[in-house]
Parts: sequence; C-alpha cells; structure tokens
Amino acid sequence: LTAPRDTAFGAFFFNDTGDSSNTELVDRFVDYMGIDTSKQNAYIDSSMSYSENGVEFDSYIDLEKAMASITANDVDVIVGDADTIDYFTKCDCLGNITDILPEDLLQTYQDRLYYAETGSGESIPVGIDVSDAPKLNEYYYYVDKEPVFSFIINSDKTENAIAFLRYIYMEDSQSSF
Repeated sequence: LTAPRDTAFGAFFFNDTGDSSNTELVDRFVDYMGIDTSKQNAYIDSSMSYSENGVEFDSYIDLEKAMASITANDVDVIVGDADTIDYFTKCDCLGNITDILPEDLLQTYQDRLYYAETGSGESIPVGIDVSDAPKLNEYYYYVDKEPVFSFIINSDKTENAIAFLRYIYMEDSQSSF
C-alpha cells in the first residue's frame, strides 16, 4: 500500500547474461537522475527471456508479463537480442528511433541503428546496437552478445528512457555528482 504507484523508468532486459538480482545499475541511474523512490518506482527486470522457437515455457510467461506492462504503460525500454526485438516490432510495440531520439543522438548512433519489420510489413529503425555501452559491459549484462536498445511506443517517460541511453554510455567519472 505504501509502494510508489508511478514508474519513472522501467526496462526489460531480455536474454542477458548479467545477475538478475543485481540492482546496482538502476540504483546508480536513480541517483544520477535524482528520482525520489518514495514517490516513483524505477526498475530493470533482467530476468526476462525469449526464445524464437518458443520451446521455453518461461518465455511465454515473460512475454505475457511484458505485454501487460506495455499495455499498463509501465515499461519504457526493451533491450534484447535481435530475435526479441523482431518479436516486439512485429507486435507494433516499439517506436521508430528517428521519431524518438534527439538529433545529437541520431547522429551519434546512425551507424548502429537496428531495422526490423513491423506487423504491417514495413521495415523501420527500432533500435540501437548497444554492445559497446560501458555500463552494460561493467555489469556483464550482455557478454558476447549484441544487445539492441529500443523504446516502447506508448511510453510517456521517453525523456527518462533517453537519459538512460545516455547514462549507459557514460564513464564512471561522468555519472557521479
């Protein structure tokens, strides 16, 4: 009853290699942003998995959880491998990066845009290859993988999601006060 009901930032990390119980990345992001966690929630759920083959039962549960969170407007970012991003793009859950990112970030990431096919068959840029993001590497989230960072289409906290993208590329000296 006393937990915050409003989410300032929510992310699902699919098929990552990090420790799903480690909250240090989101805790440091919360500090960096000055989010008052007594009033707003912030989280990274890195326990999510998706298998294109659908052979893992947990994948179905995670997809149900993700879709419910997207519908409830409680998640802003999905990071995952190409198969995961392709799945969510076909469900029309991910936004066009060129409509979301400010011009400076579009210039920075233009060579790393990830294109996927929407449910209507259109190929659009829906993600950014973030395999070289220092903070993801620091916490071993995607060791020997090529993660794609994408924005949920109905997020009303896009500014915080963009701030998180900037944050994962900061070196430690840039992210402390």
